Amino acid sequence: MVFSLPTLGLLGLVVFWAVLWVMPLPAAQGNEQALLVQGNINPLRKLEGVSAEDTYLQLTRQGLQANPGVAVVVWPETAVSGFAPELEALLAGRELLSGLETGLTNRVVRVYKGQITHYYDKNRLVPFGEYFPWSEALRPVYSFFFRAFGFSQGLESRTPGQAYQPLGRYGAFICYESVFPAVTRRLVLAGAEVLELGSNDAWYGPSFGGLQHFQMGRLRAVETGRWLLRAGNDGVTAIIDPYGRVTARIPQRQAAYLVGAFAAQQHQTLYVRFGDWAVVLAGFLGIGLLNRPKGTIV
Repeated sequence: MVFSLPTLGLLGLVVFWAVLWVMPLPAAQGNEQALLVQGNINPLRKLEGVSAEDTYLQLTRQGLQANPGVAVVVWPETAVSGFAPELEALLAGRELLSGLETGLTNRVVRVYKGQITHYYDKNRLVPFGEYFPWSEALRPVYSFFFRAFGFSQGLESRTPGQAYQPLGRYGAFICYESVFPAVTRRLVLAGAEVLELGSNDAWYGPSFGGLQHFQMGRLRAVETGRWLLRAGNDGVTAIIDPYGRVTARIPQRQAAYLVGAFAAQQHQTLYVRFGDWAVVLAGFLGIGLLNRPKGTIV
């Protein structure tokens, strides 16, 4: 029986994938603890000016009292618009990674000893949510829907970030950016040793959208070989190991906190090193199969 070269390549990939599928995954042990806070704040109330800061301070206080060994605290996307003076004493030398509502950008910051030491502004903005395509031409259409939903503010887009820079050792990315593998790859190439994802999926309501979004973040952990600390406003709040396994998680749609282990990683996976080369290779393989001479015996 004669096999063409593309067919042999495809069979090799199938065998390789099957071996990977049945092989047991290595153990992944965390040596540090993180406290992730899930405020479960109604986003519509936040648009009305209701502050969520008291909720996050209270849950953080409870979590730290029960788990004094925590090294870093994580609050979700746009958790607060400012930090209370008592936050420094509450953290007691620990790091805080938090979404910060600036009004102009979607930002996550690292707070240490009462100071914002690093910040990252979301680069990939959500169309029709954070920016409005063809805003001038479609302004009457946008205005109609804004009025229908009871929004009085004008048509304003957020300002995107200009770089992918880690917050110290943390590669922080925000909500919708978890859809794009290139985002976390660039963060790891820039030195990120742990991934941190802040999100606000309360807009999905009881639908499966939040769970689907959660699964996308798990893929980013596998691709980069990094632990992922995922804090969601109403969930999914969880810790994922570098192999995509959920090591700790709390239920959705309730105010709570989660404490779990994680570890910093410094190695680079093949995807981090070479990017989407596998997709290109698969494309060439597919072209080879399509262009195979019809007389070839398989």
